[in-house]
Amino acid sequence: MWWVYENKGLGKENRAVVHRGECTFCRDGKGLHEKMKPGGMYNEWQGPYPTRQEAINYAESTGKILILCSRCC
Repeated sequence: MWWVYENKGLGKENRAVVHRGECTFCRDGKGLHEKMKPGGMYNEWQGPYPTRQEAINYAESTGKILILCSRCC
C-alpha cells in the first residue's frame, strides 16, 4: 500500500510526500515517531492507496509540491 504525507503549512512545508506503507518514515500512516498522530495541526496522512500512481495522483491533486520519498520510492 502507498500513503501521502500532506503538510498543511506554508512555504517550504507546502508539500505532499509519497511513501510505501512499509517505509520507516510512514509505518502505514503512523509516521516516524510514536507521538505523531494523524490529523495533526500541520500534517496529515492520506491513504492507503493500492498503487503508487494512485498516491501520486492524490498528491498532485492537492496542488502542493509533489515529493517521492528518497528512501522508499
